[in-house]
Amino acid sequence: MIGKSSASHHWQSARTRLRLRGKEKAMSYRSRYPFAMAAALLTLTSCGGGDSSGSIDPVALPPSGSTPTPTPTPSPTPSPTATPTKVAQAVPGQALVGYEACAKGPVTRDAQGHITGIALTGTKIDNGLKIHYLAEDKYQLDTNGFGGSTFVPSMKQPVGIAGYDHFLDPVQGEFEIFSDGGSDGTILFATFGADFSSGPCFFAAGLQPTLPTIRTAEYGLWIDGLAQIGGVTSRLYGGGKGLSLDLASGTGTITLALGGRADPFGDFASQTITPIQTVTATMSLHADGTFSTATLSGGGYTGSIYGRLVSQASGNVSGDGGAGAVFVFELQNGAGDMMVGAIAGGAILI
Repeated sequence: MIGKSSASHHWQSARTRLRLRGKEKAMSYRSRYPFAMAAALLTLTSCGGGDSSGSIDPVALPPSGSTPTPTPTPSPTPSPTATPTKVAQAVPGQALVGYEACAKGPVTRDAQGHITGIALTGTKIDNGLKIHYLAEDKYQLDTNGFGGSTFVPSMKQPVGIAGYDHFLDPVQGEFEIFSDGGSDGTILFATFGADFSSGPCFFAAGLQPTLPTIRTAEYGLWIDGLAQIGGVTSRLYGGGKGLSLDLASGTGTITLALGGRADPFGDFASQTITPIQTVTATMSLHADGTFSTATLSGGGYTGSIYGRLVSQASGNVSGDGGAGAVFVFELQNGAGDMMVGAIAGGAILI
């Protein structure tokens, strides 16, 4: 049996041993985890404990009841406005003037309304064509003041002849217009193409002109049309010869080297040209920029040619007008062979 004094002494010894063990553990913890202890002290200090000289400045809050200033929303960057395509130097809102030459005869069409053939029996010239360039890929035709078809972007075909914009619609018909100025720029100031709405018609047009002031000029030419030789229809497509203009005498001499390509309503542009005939005409130039109707002939063919200068001074880098020229023609020989087409030209030196 243990006495009271012995028990008390035993209890005090136990308490002393516990305190010593606690200090040893604390010292052991501080020596093993010094960074944890430092982090704990920093946390306590930042929360308001300890010496204020080591505290972190509190975040400034807005006065009670005030509304924070919102961050302004940046304005969206406007999309750049697309520059409309120029067609013979015309921009949307302007009209092109020119001529149209049509092949007469029964035609065949496919299910989409595209002409696939014609039995050519005659020709017809319209000398009062206007093409209203209403907007990008939107054109309205007016022949001799009687109106015509309207073609809009939804009718534009995804593929076609290089350089042409091609439109097709069951009601309005089919329309092709050359819009890229030619790889060498020879028809930058005029355009040409085809309107197959009622039959194969070929046109050439440009802006109402201001006349050139130079003494002479040479024009390169591009031709499109149809030929029926020995009962075979071919496409008159390509460049050949040119126009020489002498303003001093007010005359112009035009020479056409005509050649046909197979597949006239298909992929004719990739076909080889077969030469047909070279023909010439001399024309008088009037003050309004039109040429007098003249006889076109050569190699047993004879017919007529109609034309005018086009393009305004502002459209030409030299500041001179009449840098474009447009014509239509019809030809026939004694064997009944015939040709009809349109010509677009551009001055080489203006």
